[in-house]
Parts: sequence; structure tokens; C-alpha cells
Amino acid sequence: MADITTLLPEVDFFKHLNSEHLESLAQLFVLRAYKPGETIFLVGEPGDSLYVVKSGEVELFLRHTTGNRVTLAYVGEAGLFGELSLLDGGPRSASAEARSDTELYELDREHLERYLGDHPHAALGFLSILGQKLRNADNILRGHEARNVNAVIEQELRWFERMASRLADLVGSVPFLSINCLIFIVWILWNLGLLPNAVPFDPFPFGFLTMVVSLEAIILSILVLVAQNLQTSRDRIRGDLEYDINLRAELEVSHLHTKVDLMHAEILSRLHQLEKKSP
Repeated sequence: MADITTLLPEVDFFKHLNSEHLESLAQLFVLRAYKPGETIFLVGEPGDSLYVVKSGEVELFLRHTTGNRVTLAYVGEAGLFGELSLLDGGPRSASAEARSDTELYELDREHLERYLGDHPHAALGFLSILGQKLRNADNILRGHEARNVNAVIEQELRWFERMASRLADLVGSVPFLSINCLIFIVWILWNLGLLPNAVPFDPFPFGFLTMVVSLEAIILSILVLVAQNLQTSRDRIRGDLEYDINLRAELEVSHLHTKVDLMHAEILSRLHQLEKKSP
């Protein structure tokens, strides 16, 4: 197993530094040990340190809103993680967990700020590595965004189903009813000879009109049945998405409970330590 002075030149984050700067930076790291399955940090926690893996393996992951665990990366020997929150001062953007017996070198924010203050040119190399990591994480999570109900329904429908749906919407509208009434009135008045200069072509009892109305009724009935089937499909898709939303809400509440429990345990631990130190 390598020590920090031999590990740092292998880490992409520090490759742009010369040997003198690497040697001075190596003195700022502290060695930590973790057991398999032990949490190193959780997403949302304050980011106050970065880590270089001396031995073992660390998994970086997020919990998707549906509860699925989305692995961002596995970090092995000479790998680095935790640098994003450390540099921008924000909360952790992912969770980290040891997959085996793991030893890590830790560098806290205060020491890194002091180092960057003495070596400001080193920040440019750090920023280039951060940009690549952000792009990789964005590509992984791009397929996990929330789905729009209307967009999903539109994607599920075939072209003739879309046409049938639009026709069903049309025949159920007031303009369609008005046009039909107008046609029937003109048809009847025309064939009764009540319109000037009109030659009847379908005299009473309007047999041709009866046939046209019957055909229209058959076609409209089929359209209504198709529209009902499509509505059933829409309801099924909407129900699936509503279940997904409810599951997300439930998991968010569960995550909040977990965070509160961890905070409570941390507070009790610190109080216990203070009680031991107090006379």
C-alpha cells in the first residue's frame, strides 16, 4: 500500500503540481479507516474535506426519487472524491460508502484553502478536473428526470390513435353540433321546396338523409368507442405516474427521517463527549 507522497502524483486532480508542491500538500493529509458498508458521508451534508483512496474501494451514489440507488462511480486506489463540496463550500452532491476495508487520506477545507492561497495557479488544474466530473454525473442522471404526464401519453399513442382522439374531440364539440343542425335544416327546407330556386333531390320522407344520418351515427359510435379505449389507456398511464409521484413523496419523507435520526445521534454523541470533558 502506497503512502500519500507516492499516491498524489497518480491522482488526476494533483498531476499538474510539481514535486515540491506535492510534498508540501502531502503533509496536510490525515489517514482514516473505514469498514465495509460504512458511510463516509451522505448527500446534503456539509462538505469540509476531500479524500484520496489509499486502499480498498468507495462507491459514490445518489438515491433517485423512486428509491433506486444510482451509482455515480467506484473509486479505487489513488482515486479522489469529495472535492466538489470542499471547493465550493456547498453540501455534498452524492453519498459515499466503503465497499471493503478502506483506508483514505483526508484533506480538510482549511488546509486546502491555505495551500491554494500559497499556490493560486493550482486552482486552474482543479477546475478542469471538476468540469469533467460534473459532465459525467450529468450524463448519468439525464435519463432520470421526472416525466410529464401529457408527454408520456402522447408518446404512447400511435398515429391512428391520435387521429381518432382528435376526431372524437371534434364530434363532441359545439361547433360540430351546430354544423350538423345547420346542414339538416337546409337539407329539409331545400327538399320541401321552401327555398327559392331550389330543386328537391331527396323528397319527403328524406330517404337519402336517413341513410347519411345512419352512416354518420355508425362512424361516430365507433369513434366514441375508440375514444373510450384511449381514455382507459390515459387513465392507466396517469395512474402509474401518480403512483410514481406518491412513491417519491414517501421516499423523501423517509430520507428526512433518516437525516433527522443521524442528526439526533450526532448531537447525542457530541453531548456525551462534552459531559466526559466537563469536570
